[in-house]
Amino acid sequence: PLLVALVVAMSFFYPSTLPSLPPGFFTPVLAMEFVTSQADAQAIFAGDLELVQRTQTGHLIDMAFALAYGAFLALANLGCWYWQRRLVNLAGVLLAVLAAAADCVENLQLLRLGDVLLGQAAAPDFGLLRICVSIKFASIALSMLCLVPSLWPHGWPGKGFSLVSILLVPVALTALALANRPDTHPLLEAVAILMGPGWILLLVW
Repeated sequence: PLLVALVVAMSFFYPSTLPSLPPGFFTPVLAMEFVTSQADAQAIFAGDLELVQRTQTGHLIDMAFALAYGAFLALANLGCWYWQRRLVNLAGVLLAVLAAAADCVENLQLLRLGDVLLGQAAAPDFGLLRICVSIKFASIALSMLCLVPSLWPHGWPGKGFSLVSILLVPVALTALALANRPDTHPLLEAVAILMGPGWILLLVW
């Protein structure tokens, strides 16, 4: 419920579209996460400072969302470890914590980028931003994969979650490895699309 509430809250601030999305992107948040320069960011927002300010609020809410989904995945893995004592679930806990931490650092860089566009700060570290985004998505995918041995034998939600998680890992790792190529940006969109149903199936389970 908290995850859903935070997603709804972010939807009021994150724009549904941007003046100039980079090739291959149709989700504004992903486009922002993969900018590589201040000039790219300025092109995306096309000088709309009110839109930048709204997005800054979205980043702040996203910090809470990162902690919420990190706790969700960590507790799911911890529960499976208590249940079946699989060491892979302890790895899943650590990966969930790593994902949330990387997401928080990512949001700090995005907030700094927004301040730059508003004329209030120096440019963020775009290299650090890319590293944090990559760690976030890879860690989420792997943390979900750690739950598969426990969930697969138990009903359609467990099997559905497992299938999504197994598919997510190669898609995520390939998308991140080729993130600099515009023709592979739809793979990044696929990563975000797969995560949502996976989390819903995990919640149902």
